[in-house]
Amino acid sequence: MNNKGNMALEVIGALLVIVILGTFYFVSDKATQDINDNIQNSSINNESKAIFQNTADNYSSWSDYAMLSIFIIIWLMSLISAWYTDESPILVIVSILLFIFVIIGAIFVQDAILGIIEDAEFSGQYATMPITVFLINNMVMLLTAMGLSIGLLLYLRFTR
Repeated sequence: MNNKGNMALEVIGALLVIVILGTFYFVSDKATQDINDNIQNSSINNESKAIFQNTADNYSSWSDYAMLSIFIIIWLMSLISAWYTDESPILVIVSILLFIFVIIGAIFVQDAILGIIEDAEFSGQYATMPITVFLINNMVMLLTAMGLSIGLLLYLRFTR
């Protein structure tokens, strides 16, 4: 498999994961809370109501920690991938240029996602999912740190 020029691609992958999963978790948590409200107001027996209430209460924290775990795993896998990549030094320069464009694109994506999740409709999810909100609010900084750590690792690999 050809892994040349992977720094920008790894950051693009992390950007997509943060955007897609963050948005999915926010929307699905909102749907879970709405369904739970409808079930609690229905004539279903109390045991079923309690089970679904427990599920709805735990979904926010579960998805929040899943988002953090996935981001950390992607970062670690990117570092491992960068260490084992046989990359030409000229491709590092190309990767850095692509990385700059990815970060500029991430700024626009972050603004769009923040416009969605800061809507009044998602105010409950904004309060119950602090890790996901942190990842989305600091997406550009985190992706920059990720790209710089991959670039540093590639540089260290060439200098040894």
